[in-house]
Amino acid sequence: MANRHYDENGVIRMLSKNPFVTVDTVNREIIYYEGAGIHTFGKIDYLVNYHKYHARKGTAKKIAQTDSEYTINRKTEKRDQKNSFVGLIKSIFKKQ
Repeated sequence: MANRHYDENGVIRMLSKNPFVTVDTVNREIIYYEGAGIHTFGKIDYLVNYHKYHARKGTAKKIAQTDSEYTINRKTEKRDQKNSFVGLIKSIFKKQ
């Protein structure tokens, strides 16, 4: 089994961003749910085999939180703010 140049803190940071994985560093326990990808299992294997973590599969299905309406509204809000800022700058330069 190759080490693949991982480090413990980096792998924990990457796994904590995954909504299908819960990492408890105090008790050295990893809980993964259905939907975790193949690369995630490689990182879990690294922690289990090299750093003595314990992994187990969660009992319930965990669904990633996605609110499409929130993300669409957030994107349009950012675009509107940018456009108003650009318009303000252009109006300042036209006055000079």
